[in-house]
Amino acid sequence: MDHRRFRNASRHHVHWLAAAALFLGLQACGSDAGRGSSAEKQAPPARARVVGTLTAPPETRLPLEARASIRLVDLSGDPPTVLTEQLISPPGQFPIAFRVSYDSTAIDTTRRYGLQAVVRFERKRIWENDGVVPVFTLGHRDTVEVVMEPVR
Repeated sequence: MDHRRFRNASRHHVHWLAAAALFLGLQACGSDAGRGSSAEKQAPPARARVVGTLTAPPETRLPLEARASIRLVDLSGDPPTVLTEQLISPPGQFPIAFRVSYDSTAIDTTRRYGLQAVVRFERKRIWENDGVVPVFTLGHRDTVEVVMEPVR
């Protein structure tokens, strides 16, 4: 009789341990049964980038405290929408290399996108590009040269 009670108690513990192990295993895997996986909900955005240089005449000298700003802009709306921006402080001297990262899943290939750049000193615009440099959709590239002009 004691032998049967021991065997039944052992079976009970084995079932409890198996259920606990299953529960802990599912927790470790991040299972959200019925709600989609946590990996699906928290996937990082697909990152891409536009790279290039800001250029100006060779004799141009920037103040040491200057700051450069390069914005990626959706040009399809009115007004255009800034998607992201890279700030470079201090930028050094021209040519100034830049790399603007963006979420590629937010890009609609039927829309127009471009870069706007400005160099500021003591909060005043001192250099900027004329207009917008088209990038990466509708046949445009993701590597560009942005020609800067003095602000008058």
